[in-house]
Amino acid sequence: MRGFAMISTLSRVFGVPHREVLSCGTRDFGEFAFELLTVVPYAYWLHRNGLLELTQSCADTKCLYYFSPRHEEFTYPRSYIPVSDYPSASRSPVRFDAHHFPEHLDTGSWEPPPYKTTVRNKMFRWSKELCVICNKYSVEPSLESGQPVNFIDVPGLMKLFGMLCERFQVVYVRPRPSDIVGDHQPINDLGEFAEIQARFPDVLTIQQLHEEHPQLSFNELQMKLFANCERFISVLGGSSYLGSYFGGKNIVYAREGWEVSCNAYDNWFHRFSGAAIHHARTSDELFDLARRELAC
Repeated sequence: MRGFAMISTLSRVFGVPHREVLSCGTRDFGEFAFELLTVVPYAYWLHRNGLLELTQSCADTKCLYYFSPRHEEFTYPRSYIPVSDYPSASRSPVRFDAHHFPEHLDTGSWEPPPYKTTVRNKMFRWSKELCVICNKYSVEPSLESGQPVNFIDVPGLMKLFGMLCERFQVVYVRPRPSDIVGDHQPINDLGEFAEIQARFPDVLTIQQLHEEHPQLSFNELQMKLFANCERFISVLGGSSYLGSYFGGKNIVYAREGWEVSCNAYDNWFHRFSGAAIHHARTSDELFDLARRELAC
């Protein structure tokens, strides 16, 4: 373990050599957002410095570690792992888990991979410019209420579609439990798909695209889609991280959470790719930003 002084002491006392695994690889089964924040950029930094030997993670992550000489996937579910277990985030002087996100990233061993250029493709292109709206509807145990807070409700989605569909080919992304590896935050049903089909049949869902391209895993599909997009709307969580890896503009709807508390969307979210990040704290701010930044 990084910083675990007892290991080096025992090694010296008993004459048994030891090696710090994190110096040449990564192993992570934590939340998707945390993996994108700390683990992937650290692994890519190791790669760029000729140090990376092995990466290990959950299912459907090979595309995230395309640069790894040896990537292993395991069928474990995701769970909470402290952000500060990896060198790319600040940690408490007393313990690794500081129980909050860093206000400033330690980027000394942190370099996000250039997904935009490496994944760009001709597969997902339409006659109109692409706009991706990412949503979620899951319990949020890190919040005081534990209930879904950071999501775009169905009326809000209909309003956004009405604002954007004339100019953009809108693709709606809300993963179902069967689409992704689950974690400790169960996904609930928002009940929006039937209304989308009835009122905005030109809006495509990620599930429809997956049916058309079954050769792609869900994360491969997301990354190829995002690589061709310059306009994103996302919510606090994994989608706000993944969207921010692909440049352009990303309007993030985040009402409560660690990222909001430490002002991450203003302080360091742009570092993933140079994307222009716009943080909406209320639904009114979300619609105003969508109107000003996208629908104008």
